[in-house]
Amino acid sequence: MWRYILQRVLIFIPTLFGITVISFVVIAMAPGDAATAMLAEGGEIAKAAQLADLRAKYGLDDPLPIRYARWMGQLLRGNLGTSLIDSRPVSDTLAHTVGLTLEFTVPAFIIGLVLAVTLGAWSGFRPLSRFDRVVSFGSMFVIATPSFVLALLALYLLAVRLPILPSGGNRDMLGADAANLVNRLPYFVLPVSTLAFLTAAEIIRYVRDSVIDVCGEDYVRTARAKGLAERLVLARHILRNSMIPIITISTLRLPIVVNGAILIETVFGWGGMGSRIALAVSQRDFPVIMSATLVTGVAVLVSNLIADILYGVADPRIRQG
Repeated sequence: MWRYILQRVLIFIPTLFGITVISFVVIAMAPGDAATAMLAEGGEIAKAAQLADLRAKYGLDDPLPIRYARWMGQLLRGNLGTSLIDSRPVSDTLAHTVGLTLEFTVPAFIIGLVLAVTLGAWSGFRPLSRFDRVVSFGSMFVIATPSFVLALLALYLLAVRLPILPSGGNRDMLGADAANLVNRLPYFVLPVSTLAFLTAAEIIRYVRDSVIDVCGEDYVRTARAKGLAERLVLARHILRNSMIPIITISTLRLPIVVNGAILIETVFGWGGMGSRIALAVSQRDFPVIMSATLVTGVAVLVSNLIADILYGVADPRIRQG
C-alpha cells in the first residue's frame, strides 16, 4: 500500500509539469494580453508604441519558451511571481482568496457529502419507495437547474422576500467581529447551503446505485436470513461494501466543488479565489492564472491520493496488495 502511494506521489511531478505547460500555451494563444488590458482600463487608446513599451517592461514580447522558463525558475525558488495588473505578490493574493474560498467550500462539501450518503443510502435500501422517488426527483431537479439560478433563487427568497439573511459579502468576517462566530454565521448560510445542495445532488445517484448493487449480493441475503436487524445490515454489510465507488466520486468532486464556487462567489459577493481567477482571466494576468491553475492541479492530484488511501481503509485487500 505504501509503495503504491509513493508511486502515485512520484507521478505528481511530471503530471504537474504537463499541466503548467498546457496552461501556459493556452494562455499565450488567447487574444490580447495584460498590456492591452492595462491600457483599456486606463481609458487610453492601445497605440502600438504604448503596447510595445508595456510588453517590453513585463517581458511579454519574449518568445514563449523563454517566458515559461522564467516563470518556472521563479516557481522552483518558491516565488509565484507578481500580478501584472496590481503589482502585488501572487502568493499574498492567493493566500487571502484561497482562504476565503475554503471557508465555505469545505463545510459545504462535508455537509453535501453527509446528505448524499444519508439520503442516497436510504433511497437505495428502499428503491422505488415514496422516499426514493422524492429524493430522486429532488436531486435531478437540482442537477438540471444551473447553479447560479439556484443561488439567485435562494438569495431572492431568504435575503429579499424574507430578509432573514444577509444578501452576500464577507465584510463582517474580516472586520473586528471576525472572532465572533454568531456574527459570522449568517454570511455562511446561503453560499454553504447552496453549494452543499449542489454537491449532494450530484453524489446521491451514485450512492443510491452502489447501494442497490450491493443489496443484491449473496452475503446481504445471508445476513437478512440470519435475522440481523435491517439497520445493522445497512451499516455493516451494505454501506461498507458500497464505499469504493462512493469514495471515487466524492474525492473527485472536491476540486470540482472548488472550481464551481466561482459562480456562487459571484452571486453572493464572496470575493474568494473564484472571483479573483475570473478577474485575472479578463485582465490576462498570467502569473495569477498560472498560480491558480497550479493550485487546482495540486488539489486534483491530492484528491486522487486521498481516494487511494481511503480505498485501503475501505477494502483491506488493497492494503495487502
